[in-house]
Amino acid sequence: IVLDGNRVYLPLEGMKLHLGAAGKGIACDTAQSVIKASSVRGAVVSVGGSVMTYGSKPLSNGWTIGVRDPKGSVNDTLAILRLDGEHFISTSGSYEKYFEQDGVRYHHILDYATGAPAQRELIGVTVVAPSGILSDSLSTACFVLDIDSAIKVLSDYGCQAVFVYENGEITMTNGLATELELRDESYKITRVVVV
Repeated sequence: IVLDGNRVYLPLEGMKLHLGAAGKGIACDTAQSVIKASSVRGAVVSVGGSVMTYGSKPLSNGWTIGVRDPKGSVNDTLAILRLDGEHFISTSGSYEKYFEQDGVRYHHILDYATGAPAQRELIGVTVVAPSGILSDSLSTACFVLDIDSAIKVLSDYGCQAVFVYENGEITMTNGLATELELRDESYKITRVVVV
């Protein structure tokens, strides 16, 4: 991308800009706008790796949102989040879109500093935020950033997160301490960070 004063362009013919890091979150924001204009009192909308909860679930103590197990199949969860009201939840991970060559996994989340797939022990990040674009963008950003930088960004935007590592350890923010319930004994919460 070339920034030239007020002009932004792609320098080579055939280049395209992909907004996959925020597109599903934007779709959740749009769905929320439609729901708010209706008489719906409670809903859950899922768009790929992003989920929007709205209002209250009838006869319940909140919505149950699964946190996918990055090492399992598409229906395996390592934990659940119990949330009531309006929330946007997005997950980014190295397990969704990838290929392997010569024993090395190449995934779709690129490190902004190298242009190569982010190489960390982190395999999944779930962010809970007040908007879809924020949850979707921050889950990707937090996957690439070191943990201290990610925590600062979450704090700056008033968001919460769950970080899942290859070794089964989980770091989470304190705002989800009562909402997160582990379901898989191979994972362990090893650090709770105040944001």
